[in-house]
Amino acid sequence: MLSIDQSGIVQGIVQYDLFRSLNEVDLARSLLSLKINKFQNAPRSYSYWLRDWYLPVYSDHGQAAVLQRVFTLLAEHFPTITDRSGMRRYSRNMTNLAELVHFWSGAAIASLRTVAGNAFGWSKTDEKELLQAQNDFPDIHYADDENYLMTQATVSLDLVEFATPTHSSTQFTQANFTLLQSILIPLVIVATVGTLLVFNVQEESGARQRFWARTRRRRTSTFHQYRCRT
Repeated sequence: MLSIDQSGIVQGIVQYDLFRSLNEVDLARSLLSLKINKFQNAPRSYSYWLRDWYLPVYSDHGQAAVLQRVFTLLAEHFPTITDRSGMRRYSRNMTNLAELVHFWSGAAIASLRTVAGNAFGWSKTDEKELLQAQNDFPDIHYADDENYLMTQATVSLDLVEFATPTHSSTQFTQANFTLLQSILIPLVIVATVGTLLVFNVQEESGARQRFWARTRRRRTSTFHQYRCRT
């Protein structure tokens, strides 16, 4: 399932969480340095998904726990079909920002509408679609955002203007934060994470092999030098 973020739901944040869980601090920092300032043009121009949405939600709402909950909610509630091979797959993409906010709010157990507004802006259309998402998926529950008042926001070109996002790449790189091009129910998530683990294991194994190869070459060279002297 592709989502409104254009690069697959939670692109980057799962890798980041995986590196942190493996205590690969340098890899986690490198990932942030590589991706944190990359923007996309959905739902608005210059949308910094990792910097302004995924990292704040991940940091403030349980880190790995919020990722686990959002996948569980998607598996339990988002429409699925069973293909010819017997694999359950999502039957459609996540088509609008409001649906994404609704599911992630359920995972965070708190409304993330203000976070979305700060990251992307929040329009009257978004508000209407959020109400529709709540009607379509009524079993996803969370505390509403009591501080959010549509009537108090400044409306410009049908877009509710929020404060400029305060999250910066420097803040996130220094903070103690703990790939999905397509997500098929948790089985595929496990397979994807497994692939990453195998990749890291292979990299470590390759490094060890290169180390021992260099060691053998040094020993062979030393042996030949010794024989030449004798």
